[in-house]
Amino acid sequence: MSSYINDHRAELERRHYVLKATTRDRFFNVYYKKLYNYYRQRYEDNFCLIIDCSKDNDNAYIIPFAAVKALFAERYLQSGRSRWIGHVYHDRLSVGDSSNYCSVAEHLKAFENLGDKNIHPRNAPSDIDELIISEEVAAIETGIFDINNITDGRQRIVASIVRRRGQPKLRKMLLENYGGKCAITDCSVQEVLEVAHIIPYKGLDSNHPSNGLLLRADIHTLFDLGLLAIDTADMTVILAPNLTNTSYGELSGKLLRPPNVSHPSKEALDQHRAWAESQWQPNTCRRQRR
Repeated sequence: MSSYINDHRAELERRHYVLKATTRDRFFNVYYKKLYNYYRQRYEDNFCLIIDCSKDNDNAYIIPFAAVKALFAERYLQSGRSRWIGHVYHDRLSVGDSSNYCSVAEHLKAFENLGDKNIHPRNAPSDIDELIISEEVAAIETGIFDINNITDGRQRIVASIVRRRGQPKLRKMLLENYGGKCAITDCSVQEVLEVAHIIPYKGLDSNHPSNGLLLRADIHTLFDLGLLAIDTADMTVILAPNLTNTSYGELSGKLLRPPNVSHPSKEALDQHRAWAESQWQPNTCRRQRR
């Protein structure tokens, strides 16, 4: 059986707080900080809690937040916690350890509550803002990153979105610059050629040909992990010691393929090399660049 909520979850999450409850006992996780940070700030009290109690049909409570916001009062929820257990029992909604509850019987399958009802954010979010909301709700509910580190998570998502938008143009330029071949291996299979930022992405200015190399996917990974770098004295490849006796060992000393225009920044390559070689020290835990 088709489910409207499942089919339109991403769209609904832009304007309402969607919570998945267990089918039998109707328990669900309430991410309290998320609720306030992303929905109340944009819509004040003009959004709904959608408590989805079924996998394959629309047996759900569509509850205007204003009708139950007393359950989320600071005096009932400890500010130091980020997640609470909610429960719907005999059409009564309760949250956390409080004995308080609200009757929500009238809101079962009340999809009319999803009408406009002046549900417009005070500062209308851009497409990126809406995507961020959807991405972060999903990330938190699946435990991808710590809710207490939400700002850093938001920054990573923004960077990822803009990076994906910027790289097609940069990739096209680098493909032209390097004649459609990997700058190190001369591989010409374009499906496996990627843009490697010499200095990690930190804004649109990072998407510049002088801050990029066209590399085969596996070489790109080695470069990003600091296992491979470039000696700008003669523009040759240097490898981490633990790669010497591997199949990649033959790349040591290989001349970097010169581009037609927009040569890679030697300053950026030197900075990358310094970081990479710092990873080669004994007892140093490998870490990706920030």
